[in-house]
Amino acid sequence: MNRGKKIVVISHCYLNQNARVRPYANKKGSFRELLEPLIENDFGIIQLPCPETTGCGLNRWEAVTEQYDNPGFRRHSRNLLQPYVDQLMEHQKVGDKIYAVLGVPFSPCCGTQHNPSNPDWGGPVLDVKVPPIDIVEGPAVFMQEFMKMAEEDGVKLDFMDVSDTEDMFPELQPDKILAKILD
Repeated sequence: MNRGKKIVVISHCYLNQNARVRPYANKKGSFRELLEPLIENDFGIIQLPCPETTGCGLNRWEAVTEQYDNPGFRRHSRNLLQPYVDQLMEHQKVGDKIYAVLGVPFSPCCGTQHNPSNPDWGGPVLDVKVPPIDIVEGPAVFMQEFMKMAEEDGVKLDFMDVSDTEDMFPELQPDKILAKILD
């Protein structure tokens, strides 16, 4: 058997930037600066589903965490995540190492360390000044549910964000995150 036994779990939009809210796609297709080093270092890559696309479609508006923080969206997230948690349990059972879950910084769903917040968001968008967004520490809704489910099932995971925006967030650039994973 020629398995490398090394796995990284990544947010959907890192393989498919077309799923991002317009105009937040920072790459034309996928995030090569992240993916190519993972492939070169023989990692298996598990792509999570996009909870925003499956829940709201591609023509959705930009959102903050409070808009997704509701029982229906949390249930949607758990339904999407269950097969992935089951799969990760199987990988760990056979001795594969899951190095990280890579989230999207400042995403209302897939941020693992910081997420956009404003409890006043909502309502009509026409002729309304959009309230400012605060960045708060902690995981966003989808990742909160992933963390809970993994813990409930005894799946050991390290969650970290990686930025696909060049020259912003130097500590979250792919080379820095890959160094942590490969260390």
